[in-house]
Amino acid sequence: SRIVAIRKLVAQKHGVTVNDLCGPRRYPQLIQPRQIAYYIAKRTTSASLPQIGLQFGGRDHTTILYGIRKIAALAASDPDFAADLEQMIEAVKS
Repeated sequence: SRIVAIRKLVAQKHGVTVNDLCGPRRYPQLIQPRQIAYYIAKRTTSASLPQIGLQFGGRDHTTILYGIRKIAALAASDPDFAADLEQMIEAVKS
């Protein structure tokens, strides 16, 4: 599925493992890559928030929504971050 591809891409780009993205650990260095993956999943798939949550270790849909909003806010305030994000989104789409 596309979400599997998203997990691989984000993990690779941020130097973490797919297991890290889906696992229960809440280390600061895992939080942003995880949120980026939620954001890309929301932008490039028709999956609902609960469905995205299930793909990331059974996270609650509110967790997914919070992460998406964090990344959207960061992208709005940081053009470089936004450009990186768009690059990942294009890579997933192709």
